[in-house]
Amino acid sequence: MTLTRRTKSLMMLYIILLIALAMIGSKNQKAYKLNYRLIDRKEELQVQVSDLRADVARYEGALSIRAWAKAKGMVPAPEARNYKHLAFTPAPEIKQPDTGLEIRTLWR
Repeated sequence: MTLTRRTKSLMMLYIILLIALAMIGSKNQKAYKLNYRLIDRKEELQVQVSDLRADVARYEGALSIRAWAKAKGMVPAPEARNYKHLAFTPAPEIKQPDTGLEIRTLWR
């Protein structure tokens, strides 16, 4: 059985394309495995972040800030009306100096 020149070139092209497809498939499988490892790592990091947020809430959470404020003698906002200010004076008025600069804005 003799092969023609065209058949030989087509057979070589087929083999080359088959090898290229195998290489692409191998690379795709590596990327697929890497993607799953990254997804697993992301889940681990999300659990770690939620644990760290719980730890931080002990120091910077609403309850710890409330405890700190009570220890410093501060009162909660709803109870502020029940307290009298002993040395209450209004803030001093600051007079703005007169300058020659004037700005006008025209909205259209």
